[in-house]
Amino acid sequence: MPRKIMFTKEQIIDAAFAIVDNEGFEHLSARKLASALNSSVAPIYVNFIDFDELKKKVIEKINRVALELAVQSQSGNPLKDIGAASIRFAFQHPKLFQDYIFGKFEFDENDEVNAYVRRSIKEDRELSLFSEKEISEYLEKIRIYQIGLCIMASNKSSNAYSESDLIQMLNDMSLDIIYSIKHR
Repeated sequence: MPRKIMFTKEQIIDAAFAIVDNEGFEHLSARKLASALNSSVAPIYVNFIDFDELKKKVIEKINRVALELAVQSQSGNPLKDIGAASIRFAFQHPKLFQDYIFGKFEFDENDEVNAYVRRSIKEDRELSLFSEKEISEYLEKIRIYQIGLCIMASNKSSNAYSESDLIQMLNDMSLDIIYSIKHR
């Protein structure tokens, strides 16, 4: 009898992440994942209650990757780090970013990334003086601009701007929005 190949949950999640990172969420299936693992589908269902549980774990991994990009920046301004991380994420993981934008998956509202954003706002000396309404206005406007820049970053046919060009544009717009809210 041939030896059974054992896979850890993390190995299965990593293989699933690689599929969605390269091909998108619509291409993740138990058969494709089993093929990537060079196995049957059995290890998937031994390690996870169902395929939806695995998808949730892949989304958690995506959250960790996004948070790691924000933490790596360390410019001294956490909000700038988050913006830069989102652009880096779109450059490095274009399929994942596009799937997120087009609603193929959603980040959990209570996830680590959102908690990091809220902590960062409290630490930012300019935004810490804003009311909740002003913070919400700032976040809405900068998010709209940020998503536009990230779409440009994830679109490989648009090589007009480098990652650093887009990050600088985002930083400039952030200052413009803060200035407009302060002087209204």
